[in-house]
Amino acid sequence: MVPRSFVAELRQIVGKSNVLDSEVDLQLYKYDAYLEERRPDAVVFVHSTDEVAGVVKVCNKFGVPFVPRGGGTKGSGGTIPFKGGVVIDPNEPDPGGGLRQSAGSGTAWHVQFGVRERAGPLNIRGRCSG
Repeated sequence: MVPRSFVAELRQIVGKSNVLDSEVDLQLYKYDAYLEERRPDAVVFVHSTDEVAGVVKVCNKFGVPFVPRGGGTKGSGGTIPFKGGVVIDPNEPDPGGGLRQSAGSGTAWHVQFGVRERAGPLNIRGRCSG
């Protein structure tokens, strides 16, 4: 269980509706296709790199572990919060540009947290690895 002040700081960063902490809301985030389940203490929907950084800083300040959640399609157990803590979910990418090709490179790309693998030029060019 995390302190209420921790949840309040998360809500200051991403807004009240972007932090889930009720028992009912957290049920969907305690498992994937892996056999074990662990309920997180909170789920935070982030929409920009700045919000991710702010959430991680608050987690570090309070000593609360966090795990990132991807598209929810893999069965590895990688997004299960085995030690409790926060699940960081990139609900939507930052509309300011989460995908761009590196200057002077035909093969290197900068991909921002939250960019979906089926969208954008990487998929069109057949370069998605996922």
